[in-house]
Amino acid sequence: MKKIVVALDFSDQTSEILAHAQTFAQIFQSKLWLIHVADPEPEFIGMSTGPQDQRDRLAEIYKNEHHHIQEEAKLLRDQGFETVGLLVQGQTVPALLKEAEKLGADLIIVGSHGRSGLQKFLLGSVSQEILPKAPCPVLVIPPKEELAQ
Repeated sequence: MKKIVVALDFSDQTSEILAHAQTFAQIFQSKLWLIHVADPEPEFIGMSTGPQDQRDRLAEIYKNEHHHIQEEAKLLRDQGFETVGLLVQGQTVPALLKEAEKLGADLIIVGSHGRSGLQKFLLGSVSQEILPKAPCPVLVIPPKEELAQ
């Protein structure tokens, strides 16, 4: 298990996901690929350029997300883990699966927000959508509240 893809959405669960990733990386001497998928803004889909203020706002969001993923990667590198941070654009599940396949991932680690019922039906579940389509095993980290029960 030499390549681990870690999907991050910068939620409250990020530190828990990274802790599990570190454990696996240490045990298996794995390289970590931290990946954040930036969804395209709906108002930009199908537009060639868009208004300047919207492009500037979107550029600032992507810049901040890129900075955040690079900071997370640097913190792990400073602890001795071989780590790369990637910001990719697209729909979350297809983009994540494409990167995992391209990198030859041996494991994908994702969080689960613990949604259920109507919320899960309306919003979907990235972890549930990834499981049957992944090119490798997937480790789903439940929210701390679920672990405590």
